Amino acid sequence: MRILYSFGIRFLTVALSAAAAVAAVSCTAAGLLQQDRELHITVRLPDAAAYAAGTDYAGYVVQPDAATISEIAGWDVVCTQPSGSRRISVAPNAGSCTVSVTQDVPAGILAYPVIADGTSHFPVYPAGCIYPYGRSCTIQDGFAADILSSLYAGASSSSDSEYFAQIFNWPRFMDAVRRNKTEAEAAGTQYNPWLLDKSAVLTAIANRTFSVRKLTLTERPDESTD
Repeated sequence: MRILYSFGIRFLTVALSAAAAVAAVSCTAAGLLQQDRELHITVRLPDAAAYAAGTDYAGYVVQPDAATISEIAGWDVVCTQPSGSRRISVAPNAGSCTVSVTQDVPAGILAYPVIADGTSHFPVYPAGCIYPYGRSCTIQDGFAADILSSLYAGASSSSDSEYFAQIFNWPRFMDAVRRNKTEAEAAGTQYNPWLLDKSAVLTAIANRTFSVRKLTLTERPDESTD
């Protein structure tokens, strides 16, 4: 009986030690997984000289009414995810920059041209992109990136942020903006998403009632992005 009892104690000790080792390995793996989720990605920036050349850049309106733009002194790049915003300053002709993002979580990345004193932005529309769907800041995707960044900044709960990040269809949102531009050009007009009612767009997405009709001047049959 004493032998069985002793054997049982030794077996329990070994089992507990093994369980502790597995737990330690699991914790280490979880820590590594969390670290692996942090990525450093290269984001392309617009050509500064071309961006500053006029009111029309790559077929898009860059400047609001009465705004002017001269030589760009640099780029103020802001990357926003549910965890917050990160800002870096980039030389005007750098061509690209490196930003940190959480893997596979959509990020609104905006590039603002900086005036000569390096302290403020030109009163112009920023270029942008949404990771992981793109890594080149363009004027055509700046509006979508700004909308996503604004939603994250105004999110009142983690479930809101999760919806904006994982459920809302950002590729379709950006495709709708591009399609509206193409159709406007075919009709001999211009399409500028920055002239839309941004507050209405934000409210519709936050309320889960958004459709791409919000991105057009002429409403179409309902097209949900969910």
